Amino acid sequence: MTTDKDANSETLQRLQIIEQSAHAQGAQRAAHQAQLNETENALRELASAKESHRIIGNIMIKVDPATLTKELEEKRATLQARITSVERQESKLREEMQKLQDSILKGD
Repeated sequence: MTTDKDANSETLQRLQIIEQSAHAQGAQRAAHQAQLNETENALRELASAKESHRIIGNIMIKVDPATLTKELEEKRATLQARITSVERQESKLREEMQKLQDSILKGD
């Protein structure tokens, strides 16, 4: 038989876990956003470039700007999709956190 105190304790623990998950999702979104910003900056610079280079390990090789542009556009699309996905997950976590907070305040 669980008591109200046990139920509240379990709800509080669940809330803390969800808050940690939401924080991790926020950090992940921020990292993806930083990569997206770098990619968009590279695309802007590449738009006016006559030649471009890629760094592979410790060497730099010349790459066709059109090829590099295509690769960066694909990377941008992937990052945007990841950001959207993480934002949806964050939203669901926030909704669940709100329900748990309401439950704790009501004493359910």
